[in-house]
Amino acid sequence: MGDYTLPDPLLDKKGQKITNTSAWEGIRRNEILQDFSELMYGQMPEFAVNQKAEVIAVRKDALDGLGTRTIINLSFF
Repeated sequence: MGDYTLPDPLLDKKGQKITNTSAWEGIRRNEILQDFSELMYGQMPEFAVNQKAEVIAVRKDALDGLGTRTIINLSFF
């Protein structure tokens, strides 16, 4: 694997050092949350997505009676 260095969490996108709570809460925290949203989760489509959920099977005695296993088929069209 290649080398990777995590970005400094106390340096904003403009390269300015975050030195107090208000700068963290007002600037950097939002930048990190936005990056995480875009890079980890992706963006939801702006158009309406039709969806359907169908329960395929339910097993009440899963994990030796400790849990319930439900298999659900999700369709997006």
